[in-house]
Formats: sequence, C-alpha cells, structure tokens
Amino acid sequence: MSDTCEQMRAGFSRVRITPPDGTPLQGFCPRDLDMTSSGVRDDVYTRVLFVHAQAAATLIIGLDLCYLGRVQTDELKRRIYARWGLPAHQVLVNCSHTHSSAAAARWGIRCYTPLDETYLEQLYQAILTAIEEAMGQAREVRIASGTARTKLPMNRRHRGEDGQVVNAPNPSGPVCDLLPVCVLEDNDGQYVCVMFSIGCHPSMLNDAMISADFPGVAMRELDKHVGRPVSLFLQGAGGDARPYVSAEGDRWVRNRGDDVEAAGRLLAEEVIGAMKLPLDRIDSGLHCALVSIDFPLGKATDKEALQQTIDTHCDSVDSSWLSKVRTLWARQGLNILDRGQELASVVNIQLQMICFGDAMRIVALEGEPVAEIGWLICNQFPAGVTFPLGYSNGEGLYLPTTAMLAEGGYEVDSYWEYGYYGPLVPGIEQAITQAIGKVCDQVSV
Repeated sequence: MSDTCEQMRAGFSRVRITPPDGTPLQGFCPRDLDMTSSGVRDDVYTRVLFVHAQAAATLIIGLDLCYLGRVQTDELKRRIYARWGLPAHQVLVNCSHTHSSAAAARWGIRCYTPLDETYLEQLYQAILTAIEEAMGQAREVRIASGTARTKLPMNRRHRGEDGQVVNAPNPSGPVCDLLPVCVLEDNDGQYVCVMFSIGCHPSMLNDAMISADFPGVAMRELDKHVGRPVSLFLQGAGGDARPYVSAEGDRWVRNRGDDVEAAGRLLAEEVIGAMKLPLDRIDSGLHCALVSIDFPLGKATDKEALQQTIDTHCDSVDSSWLSKVRTLWARQGLNILDRGQELASVVNIQLQMICFGDAMRIVALEGEPVAEIGWLICNQFPAGVTFPLGYSNGEGLYLPTTAMLAEGGYEVDSYWEYGYYGPLVPGIEQAITQAIGKVCDQVSV
C-alpha cells in the first residue's frame, strides 16, 4: 500500500466481555435448558473498528457471542446515537456465533425465560468503552482489501439413503469458501486493524465453559503475529457449514480442544497469507445504508395442532429438552391466540451495507444465511471485495434457499426455535436481491 487516503481515519479497540460463572448460556438447546456457565476456556471480547472519512463515519462491532438480539441491538444503537450521534445505519453489530456464549438474544429456551439483565448491562458498557477507546485512537490510515479462499468450512446438510436431510458431514456440499480481508495501516506502516470473515459455524464445543471457539484462536494467533490486538473476525454465510476438522466419518465430534486449536490456527495462517497478497487500495469514501425485509411465513400452526403438541408432550414420559421447549412454544402460541391476536405471518430481517469507496463493501444480513445466500450476495457485485455477512443486528432465523425448503432439514425446520409458527416460503433469494438493490440506490454505488 502507498499514499495515505486523505481524511480517512480509523481506530480499533478490544474490551473483555467474559461473563461470570452462573450466567445463562446460548448455543445448544439441550445444554442451555439445564446448565449455566461454569468456567472459562478462553476470554471473550468485543472488538470495535471506528472509521471516519470526510463527513461520514461508521462503527463495526464484533462480539464473541452466539447472538445479540434485535431488541438488545436496538438498545445498544440507541445508546450510541445518544452519546455520539451515529444513526443505526452507520453502526454494524456482528456476532461470531460462538455456541459457547452467554445468552443475549431470543432463541431456544431464551424465548421463554428472561435474560440476565445484569450481564447485558455489563455488555453494553463494555461495548461503549471499546467505542470510546477506538474513537480516541483514530488516526490517518490507508486501507486495502482482497479476497482469498479458506479450506475450513464443510457443508453439514447430508442427505441419507432415506432421502432425509440430516446434520452430518457432506464434503461435496456447497460452502461459501471466500476469505475477504481488509487491512488498515497508519502512516508509520503499523497495523491498526485486520478485518476478515469466513462463513462457518463455531459450534465445536458444547460444554458449560465460555469460549470464543475457533474464531478466538484465529484472532489470538493473528494478534500474536502482529504483536498486539488488531484482529476483527466477522461471521459470514455459515448457516450450513462447520469446520472440516470436526468431521469424523459420518458424524461431527465436539469438545476436542486440539480440533479448536487446529481450526483457528488454519484460519489465522490463511489470513496471514492473504495479507501478503497484492491488495487493492481503497480510495477515500464511506457510505452506509440499512433496509428491512419482510419475509412471508407459510401457514401458521393452528390452535388444534398447538394443543395437540402440548397434550402429546405433557402425556409423554419423555422429559427431554425437545419435549420441554416444544411445550413452551405451543403454550406461547396458544396464549397469543387466546388474547385475540394473530401469530406472526412475516419475519422482519435487516440488511445493511457499508461501502468503502468503490472497491469494498460489507453486506450484512440479520439471521443465519446458508452458503448459497452468501454467493448470491457476492454475485450482485462482480468487481471489488465483498464481505457477505450473517449474524448481524439481531437474531433473525435461518435463511435457507428456496430449493432447501422442499428438501427439509434443520435449516428449514428450525423456525420454531426462534419463536415462529410457520416456515419461510419460496422467494427468499428475490427478496434479498431486491433489498440489495435498495441499499445500492441509497449509497449510490
């Protein structure tokens, strides 16, 4: 990289958000129902990149969390606006989606039980502290970006001999194996931030220990390589992918620390390799936009079926997590109907775009987009570098392709875990494409 981009300034900060023992967990329904955190495998953090270019500014906030819910994200953005005047469309909140996480969203059992408000307040304060530090350290920078490839993701939608799609290794299935990288350096050639993304589930651990999973290892190794904290991982379109190192034949294995280390070190090596490639200079200029998409849901589960769900599980000797949570889900649906209200017929999902000049853009979806949705996003932009993200600005739900709706499988059938009563319907790709067109119009790209 060469000359400084006039008036382009940036600062980066990292602040610890590790919860105390006894904090409710989020990531695995069976575990979350009966267990709270009982130790720390590795500390978790919020990382904040502040970028200012001429009259525009943005905050890119990374969190070692499974989710930060829409309600919680809106509250965070409200506080940011009150303190610094940055509106919601200029603030991106992305979660790494580690499943060894404190609960901070409405998903699974947390749809029916309160969140730990004390921890949430500590989380907000940590993020605000990181923002203040990043802004205070802002200095002139030059920015460059490029796209490499990663070997880490493996598809997890395996079709068995009976035609059913199950969660198992599928080496021939599609993955979004892009590894976009953005490097920010100051005038002395010192790294300010190295931002990178892949689409892959950090679900390698399911005990009660807090951990950032493989993204935490990757950032640790990258920071070690540079000599100080500079790394910012953003979770991509990883809804149907897991690290290949956790595949063992026709099953996934968990809680092997060596596998987590191997996955994180591989990703760090890939990022370091990408940093050595000829990267494209990003000219000064920053544009942000955010729109909402209403995804229609299919016919909602009716009152009779909800009551049947309750009767079935209440009469069953099965006391599994599934029986317990499905009963809570059905009771909530009946309570809504008994009050004379209707069950949700749409899911509102946010799509955000942050453009750095004409050469790089971040396109972030709320929810869990599968790999082919990531490719759909990238294909809208034939030139430059695109970060296709999920897990941003709320919890949403899985965003499968239209073809997957007919195939079934967890990514299609899990809508109820997010508190909804009907599946998505065909037209997902068209809705996302139209929303991208709207944000492009707003940022004039």
